[in-house]
This record gives sequence, C-alpha cells and structure tokens, in this order.
Amino acid sequence: MTESKVISEVVQKLAAEGIEAVMVKRPDEDEEDGDLIDVLSVPAWELADGQLCRKAFYGFIHAKLASRPTKGLVASVPGVNYCDVYGYSPVAVDDGRVLDCWDLNVLSTDSGVEGFSWQEMVEADDSAWWEGWDVPTELQHLPRRVANLYMLMNYEIVDLPPVQPLSEQELIEALKSGKHRDGLFCHGTDLNDRWTLRLSERESLVLHKLSDGSFTPIDQTHIDSKGRLVLDGQVLMHRCWDF
Repeated sequence: MTESKVISEVVQKLAAEGIEAVMVKRPDEDEEDGDLIDVLSVPAWELADGQLCRKAFYGFIHAKLASRPTKGLVASVPGVNYCDVYGYSPVAVDDGRVLDCWDLNVLSTDSGVEGFSWQEMVEADDSAWWEGWDVPTELQHLPRRVANLYMLMNYEIVDLPPVQPLSEQELIEALKSGKHRDGLFCHGTDLNDRWTLRLSERESLVLHKLSDGSFTPIDQTHIDSKGRLVLDGQVLMHRCWDF
C-alpha cells in the first residue's frame, strides 16, 4: 500500500475515533537545511515540539482496555504476523490499585498473538520511543509516526491468557538446568542486598541472602493465591518477571 493510501486510511480511522489528523508542513529533522516536508499531524497527541506523545498514545489504548486486566490490545499490520500486544502489568493488577496508562506493558512479536508471553512483556520507556516504536520491515517505507498510527488504527481487543502460577517443581527444574549458576534473582527488601533462590544439597529450594549468608527453606507453601513466590509478605518472584 502506498504512503498516501496509508495516510488516508489512518486519517479516516482516527476521525472515526473522534481524533483530528491533518497534513501540515514542517522542517525535515533529518536534513541540515530543514526543508519543509509533509507531516501527518495529530494535534491532540503531540508534545510541544510536535513529536508524537507516548502518554497520549497509551491513553488511547488504556481507554479501549478500560482497566480490564484480562484483555489486551493488538496493534497489527493486515496480512503480516508482526504485531504489538499491549496489556496491563500483572504486578500492577495484583497490587489492587486503580490502573492507568503507565501500567501498560508491550510485547512486539513476529509470531502473531500466538507468540504472546507474559514473561516477554516489557514496561518500555521514552528512551526507546521516537514517533512510536520500531516497526516491521513491511512498514519501513513509511514515516515512523505514520507506521505506528497505522498499526494502532488496525487494533483488535483480545482475551489474554491467564497468568500461570509459579510452582516449586518448576523453579527446581530451572535451577537444575544449569542456566542459573548464581541462582534465580529474587526481589528483596533491601536494594543493597542480593537475594537469590538456590538449590540445597538435597535439591530443595532455599533463599540465600548475601548480607548475612543465611539460607531460608522455600517450598510450595510460599506460593500465594496469585501464583507469586512470597516470603513474609515480600514478593520474591512473579511469573511476569523473566527468569
């Protein structure tokens, strides 16, 4: 599809959502002389410098998901497996607080929705955001802003799979695999300390605290009703934290 056709479709779909988009002339940021070029402007979604605002972009997604933790928004390219999947962080959901747009995580995958994994979802931040996220090869002939808006306007609300609980045996097998010679990282109460999950000589789970060298036995009873590994109220591990 040509750039002009993509832009026309994006403008129409944004208008259907009640969002104005128009073509304007702006200096070309990639050229020293700053020649004026045509840019798709979405005034309500732009920062003071004219750049596409991530908060506005995420705000649109948040409004569509309406704080439903089991739902996700898939931004895609028709006929292409690549897509961005947005969903609320299970950690934020488990906290029980009111969700907002910054609780959204994203997964970019070339395996379609079938490639979704809670462990591969990332929080992302503005350092990787410039007129949107990276786009697939099929859209790289388009301005990055246009490509991101095109994907977003081809959105679909889907059911996300439930977050599977951790299990004692799973953690034991992960440590036995040899991929975690220094143990599995655990979130402790002291940022200056290092807590890791390890195997004892009997191949049972123990929590090691570097500060005092202690080992605390860990078993299935430390996995709470939300499937998290917890010790004395402190969440040590969560399914959505990769390990």
